[in-house]
Amino acid sequence: MKLLEGERALVTGAANGIGRGMVAALREEGAEVLGADINEADIRCDLSTTDGARKLAEEAIGRLGSVSLFVHCASPRRQEKQTVLAVTEAEWREMLAVNLDAAFILCQALGRHGIRVNAIAPGAIPGGGFNAPPGMVEKIPLRRFGTPADVAAMAAAVLSERFGAYVTGASIVVDGGIALHNWIEAPSFD
Repeated sequence: MKLLEGERALVTGAANGIGRGMVAALREEGAEVLGADINEADIRCDLSTTDGARKLAEEAIGRLGSVSLFVHCASPRRQEKQTVLAVTEAEWREMLAVNLDAAFILCQALGRHGIRVNAIAPGAIPGGGFNAPPGMVEKIPLRRFGTPADVAAMAAAVLSERFGAYVTGASIVVDGGIALHNWIEAPSFD
């Protein structure tokens, strides 16, 4: 039996990168998956507004009947060199709206379905909006960049009853060990 047989999942940020990899992995493990994104996906939605997040929850429940798995991968694109000093207030507000507000609204709408809540912290996963600086791969202990499949495999395990039934409230790092290094240079204040 597949890990997620009979599960019904909603995945945000499903058009590319980690979200796209998540959709593929969950489907491969037997889940019925509805992918949502502002771009091409099963459901097109704008999660930068509370109304967009509420409509997504309603549509997902309407189309799936209920949602037993929820994976929030949506995030506005930004460049890695775009530090806190370079982000505009409008970009900051959009990040908060999509990454936090939408997650909060969707969790409220779906939490009553008994969904466990965990976080996966991915490391350097090229694609989407990530462009690695030169020399970065040498600072990763596993000596390679991660792939969306690396993150999705961990998510599938944690989402499954077989491996994750007693896992909730956890933060799981999937980064090849890069968190062991401080690879981000301090900004110059010339």
